[in-house]
Amino acid sequence: MKWIIMIGLFIGGIFYLVNTDKQEQRASEMQLQAKTKAINEMVIELPDAPEKKGDLSLMDETVESMRNLLKDPNMNVRLSVIDVLWNVQDQAAVDAVQQILEKKYTYYYPNVLADTKIKIVNILDRNQTKLNLRLLSIALQDQNKEVRLAAVQCVGKYAVPDAITVLNPRLKDSDSKVRLAAVQAITAINDAAVKYKQDKIEEIKKQFPVKKPFAKRIAPAELLGIDN
Repeated sequence: MKWIIMIGLFIGGIFYLVNTDKQEQRASEMQLQAKTKAINEMVIELPDAPEKKGDLSLMDETVESMRNLLKDPNMNVRLSVIDVLWNVQDQAAVDAVQQILEKKYTYYYPNVLADTKIKIVNILDRNQTKLNLRLLSIALQDQNKEVRLAAVQCVGKYAVPDAITVLNPRLKDSDSKVRLAAVQAITAINDAAVKYKQDKIEEIKKQFPVKKPFAKRIAPAELLGIDN
């Protein structure tokens, strides 16, 4: 009778452990599924604007003097000032960038203006924010194909749906190089978004590893207390 009770307790204990293990495994799987679903449905968001670069801190007097240089007749001076003020996110730099990108071409030195716009695109290429994307969308509509091409290549680094939205019109661009670049950019954006989500899912899987059921982790001989 004593042995029957002991065997009953042993079997009951094993049943309890197996059942508890199954419940824990199921809970872990449900958490993993919920988080995976949330990641798949996630929309990647851009920050609104770039952060101030480094610890650069300019005196008010210096900033004001630089703002005045944004009207300098020499474009290289203006570009250098835009570069500095953009790093500290001064609104004057944002306004100057937009004004240059919206500037219409004339018969006088059109290539110089196009080169300047491309340099502005290169400045915008340093950050990926909503502000940068808005300004780049202006460059995407430029009359000069080289400016449009530079902007397309820049926007192709954004792994967000809004980037594809602003690139869509360039699929019908009059220039074949721009059309090709737009296709490549949209492909790169999609691939980057997929990879980002896959990496996030892998991180979640590491937090919720799938365990083998209790009964499979212990050999039958161990359950019965038999030595091999």
